[in-house]
Amino acid sequence: MDSEFTAADPELTHDPFAAIDVDIDAFEEVLETLPFHIQVVTLEHLDDLQEIRIIYGYPLVFNQGGKMIKREDVRVTKRDVQHVRDKIGGFRADWRAGINGTLHRFAGVPNRYDSLVGVVIRLARAIPGIAEPLRPYLEGDGSIMLVGSPGTGKTSLLRDVVRVIADTKGQACVAVDTSNEIGGDGDVPHPSLGDALRVQVGVPSRQGEVLRMVIANLTPEVLVVDELGYHGNDVQHIETCSRRGVKVLATLHGETLRDVVHNPAFWPLVGNVRLDERRRVSDTVFKMALELHGKGQWVLYPDLQAAVDRVLLDKVPEGVKLGIWT
Repeated sequence: MDSEFTAADPELTHDPFAAIDVDIDAFEEVLETLPFHIQVVTLEHLDDLQEIRIIYGYPLVFNQGGKMIKREDVRVTKRDVQHVRDKIGGFRADWRAGINGTLHRFAGVPNRYDSLVGVVIRLARAIPGIAEPLRPYLEGDGSIMLVGSPGTGKTSLLRDVVRVIADTKGQACVAVDTSNEIGGDGDVPHPSLGDALRVQVGVPSRQGEVLRMVIANLTPEVLVVDELGYHGNDVQHIETCSRRGVKVLATLHGETLRDVVHNPAFWPLVGNVRLDERRRVSDTVFKMALELHGKGQWVLYPDLQAAVDRVLLDKVPEGVKLGIWT
């Protein structure tokens, strides 16, 4: 189902990526984790480099702008994989690791015996200013959900959203950071978060538990969460938090708002919908929703309740295009 759009405010249609340095964050530290021959090859693939895939028995693969580039001339060995593991110091229980002070993510690939056979390195970019077109909405009242599929820039946008809010809220803006996706590895978060307070979650399944602790002990005015709905009972705690007057900004997986409305895991957030009756039975937890269709291409639904009602009636929700669309 396509979305119906109204004209965006002209002052919000500038390119959020223009004149912004989007070089890979601390890339030299990533290079140092690689075997020398892979370092040399990697330097040939820097253009829009997003991932490096080092999987035993396979060719080396680079994800450049969503296109997988396979290097048949570089076959990955066990020694290559072990080299990366030793350089980063191993993996946590969730098969993730990082480099202190950076935003990059190392994901381990296990075999059936839980032995490491590969590493996927997801390269992060801190993009200060990307959330500026959203500032009027971020500084207003009401919670906002960010909806997007993998690769649309949800976490990069959320990171700068934290910075914008922390400009005025400081440590009253609390980012609950599961697997260190938002603020990177180490006890001190990446400086791109500004003055926000980052609370780490050691094991993803404990995200709900950590959310409960944050609500009870840290009295946040704004709570920021990445990848809601997949870790324990986090949806329940977010619902409680929002109903207590705390502003919530959270990312959810889905290509469109329709995907969220039709996902049972998210029903408590969108009014406890009754699909068979094509209605919701309560208010939505979030006031607005933002769909991410690509880097710098967003659709805002300023009245989420009205948008959900239209989706339930199989009608086109009314949205506002933000960013640059070509």
